Amino acid sequence: MLFGCAVLITIGFEASPGLFEAMLLVACSALGGGIFGAIVGSTGIFAAERITPALKRHFEAEIGHGRTVIFVRLKNIAQRDRLMTALNGWDDTDIHYSGNQAA
Repeated sequence: MLFGCAVLITIGFEASPGLFEAMLLVACSALGGGIFGAIVGSTGIFAAERITPALKRHFEAEIGHGRTVIFVRLKNIAQRDRLMTALNGWDDTDIHYSGNQAA
């Protein structure tokens, strides 16, 4: 939309199109910007990695071996310790904290 307004300002008053053409130019520039933003946003090119590459490979290997992976975001070590206590009765628990293997 900003681009369309900039084009109208650059054209000047003498060569400016009619009201319909001016609104169409602004609307098309807004639509084009929205489509461009959606394409760039959907590619994930500006997304940051949330886990380390080593932990990502570990999770992919666990899933590849047919194991169940449950991802729980914890805020501190005390929450991790409570979770480890609750899961202590299960076999084959592999608990990670902050991108590093914890237990």
